[in-house]
Amino acid sequence: LVFLFTVVPFFTFTTSLMDTSSENQNSTLLHKRMALDGGTRHSKVAIFAMGWFWKPQRKFDTIKGVLRTTVGYTGGNPSSKAAVTYKTVCAGDGNVEAIAIEYDPTLLTYTTLLEKFLSLHDPTASKKRQYCSAVFTINDEQIEIVDKVLNLQRNENIQTRVESLGKWTDAENRHQKYYEKKAAKKTAMKSFSKNTRVPFSSR
Repeated sequence: LVFLFTVVPFFTFTTSLMDTSSENQNSTLLHKRMALDGGTRHSKVAIFAMGWFWKPQRKFDTIKGVLRTTVGYTGGNPSSKAAVTYKTVCAGDGNVEAIAIEYDPTLLTYTTLLEKFLSLHDPTASKKRQYCSAVFTINDEQIEIVDKVLNLQRNENIQTRVESLGKWTDAENRHQKYYEKKAAKKTAMKSFSKNTRVPFSSR
């Protein structure tokens, strides 16, 4: 069973939001930003890529223990200073569509999230970089868990890439909670249509 690994240097960055110095700098900054948005002091973060990020966000948002999710882009050239947008990702800048999941480790384990990740998409499908199957790890503990879980799959056709988290960029607002916004818009349109319907007798 062979998995594709991309090695990216780890950085030591200490912050009160983390309980370990082995977290890489990129994940620390991402976690800090998510925590400032209302996260908890002892939460943890998992980052997965599994094709289009709209549906995975909706799925993970329903899992008990998941505090919040954010879709974004990662996996591109770490030394690039260029802005990352949906347009540049579609143009092939090397980044992939991914989801960052902040979760409560007292209610949910990284192993459970990883198993859910594998069940929510086809990890054997070969897709272009933007939509590839990937796990972006943030410390040695996650690397060990990923290696163990993927090997237990006993499927040599798994295409899931395992990479250390590099630069992360939040996706544009229109991509966040896409299906929730779509459902809300549909409900609003139905309500508007119902409230503005002209009585038959007035036609």
